[in-house]
Amino acid sequence: MSNTNETLFSLYGTEKDPLFEKILKYAKSVGKISAPTIVNEYKVPFNRAQQLIKTYEDLGYIEKFESGSHIREHKILIVESESVENIVEDVLIENSTSIENDGSNNDLENATIIEEKEVQEEKIRMNLPNKLTLIRIAMIPIFAIFFFITAIPYNYLISAIIFVLAAATDFLDGYIARKYNLVTNLGKFLDPIADKVLVSTALIIMLTNSLILPWYASIAVAIILMRELIISGFRMIAASRGLVLSADMVGKVKTVFQDVAVVVLLVGVSFSASAYSVMNVIGLVLLLIATILTLVSGILYLVKNKHVLKG
Repeated sequence: MSNTNETLFSLYGTEKDPLFEKILKYAKSVGKISAPTIVNEYKVPFNRAQQLIKTYEDLGYIEKFESGSHIREHKILIVESESVENIVEDVLIENSTSIENDGSNNDLENATIIEEKEVQEEKIRMNLPNKLTLIRIAMIPIFAIFFFITAIPYNYLISAIIFVLAAATDFLDGYIARKYNLVTNLGKFLDPIADKVLVSTALIIMLTNSLILPWYASIAVAIILMRELIISGFRMIAASRGLVLSADMVGKVKTVFQDVAVVVLLVGVSFSASAYSVMNVIGLVLLLIATILTLVSGILYLVKNKHVLKG
């Protein structure tokens, strides 16, 4: 492995990157690697991380699924844990022999592989998880319509059901994307936006009915909206630098509390006065917890990704 970078340079024309072996050892320890992981762990630009991933792909690393089958993975690199060094050396030797035997044909073959990967990238952008995210966005105006049409019996209950279905797609699209390795940059971009628009719309229109949200709840709503706008702007800065930032665990937990608070408040106002008074208090307490988590998650998110603001 001592001449790995020199061999890579001669085979692929890539820069001799000092991070190559360090990231390879990290991949060996955790069993996988991806461009966002390289960005977060080693604080490098996203395009440089993609270049490293491309080099690993050219070296022929494969992902091992639970079924036991092996395929070339487009985004995620799974490194067999028993001997990364031996795999790299074997592949380098094999590629060197292939170049000597095939000559210029190898360049044409590599170009074809790259073209096929680009076509495959385009196909997976609008996959099932991303379609579910778009469905969630499309359900937002339907939720608002039922909320305001008071002539419909139990309109608040119906709007709560629509909100639950929309929120459920958030869990479903993430589960499918992770389970079947369908995570895309488009999904990372759309998913948090859909969540923010859904919750923000619900909180804003609920403020129009004092039976659901009293005036002082507007403070909590303002804090939540402020946090979401700041983080959205932060993500835009990251995107301009080629970075795609995913939500952290605290952020996901606060989203759950926000969703549950909205549902409890909407369902409570649909029933009798006694049930309403109890559920409204519960909903407001949940909203308070969600507001605290919103502040904490926003601060942690900015601190964790403060490198985005450097330079």
